[in-house]
Amino acid sequence: MATVLVAVACAVTLGAQPAYAYTQDDLAVDTTVPQVGYTELAAITKAWTAGETRTLKAGLAAASSTTGNMMVAARISCGDDWGVNTTQNSTGQPEITKLVVNWLWTAPADGEYTCRLFGRSKKGAGGATDADYLTALAGGQTYLWLSGSVYPGSAIWSTAEDCVLYPATCQAGDEGVFVGAGLPAGSAEYVLHSNSWTAASSTTSVRLVLDAELTACYYYTDSCPQSTWGPLSLKGQGSAGHYYPVVTVSNVVTGEVCQVVTGSPTAYAISWDQHHKKVHSLTYLPITAGSDCRRFSAKLYLAVDPALNPLRVEPSNYSVGYFVNYASS
Repeated sequence: MATVLVAVACAVTLGAQPAYAYTQDDLAVDTTVPQVGYTELAAITKAWTAGETRTLKAGLAAASSTTGNMMVAARISCGDDWGVNTTQNSTGQPEITKLVVNWLWTAPADGEYTCRLFGRSKKGAGGATDADYLTALAGGQTYLWLSGSVYPGSAIWSTAEDCVLYPATCQAGDEGVFVGAGLPAGSAEYVLHSNSWTAASSTTSVRLVLDAELTACYYYTDSCPQSTWGPLSLKGQGSAGHYYPVVTVSNVVTGEVCQVVTGSPTAYAISWDQHHKKVHSLTYLPITAGSDCRRFSAKLYLAVDPALNPLRVEPSNYSVGYFVNYASS
């Protein structure tokens, strides 16, 4: 595993993204991921100070040994904190399954910490055996990324399980939020609804990340309660729809709303074979340093095709959102 420090600049949504530095550890050689626990694929070790906050991103590209169904999982950890997961079923050769997961981590105390990317495989229904495995692919396809900048005052939340909605029409519990035809939510819902967060007075750009893990609730799946299953007639089908972020910017002094920013809709589709899928929303919002319009809240709007199966929005170990004081004057 080779760690490098680079700087990049690229196009962004709704605002200009400054160049930034980061550290990335790429998987050096293709690596077998057996069906035994988690396999470490990348790691970055550095000295942290208490309260230091950085963002992480990981990618896992995996090829299956079988034409049968295999579950692919990626997970980030830092120190003793097991962070966020993502999963998706591989539908078999020659398909390559590509997973991406984002996380925000704050060091609890001064010290040296290692952040890691783990991969996992597990056989699913449809032909895979106990001897089958996944191969994590090198060449920049499997990696762990750590921001080079410190983001004091940034905030992460994971409220998919809280079901804080406008309008309040969802079915939710400890298992997550359920959205779709036949459920109280109908065909559309807000998920990952944040509390208010205030950017630092010197901030000139805010970064918003929303990652929601979706599971198709087709008939007879043990991933969803029976009360949320779609009809038997849709058992061989998945789910589809679109999503977009909604950000409210308020005045920190008066509380009045300064602006409501709505992102462009992004389509998603989850096949019956895939079963799970993480959707990503990344937004950059420019603000004027010193402005009182710097209190933010966000939510992710999710629409589900009523002709297809309902969805489960997975809770906090899979679905997260966070605000970052991204750039300052």
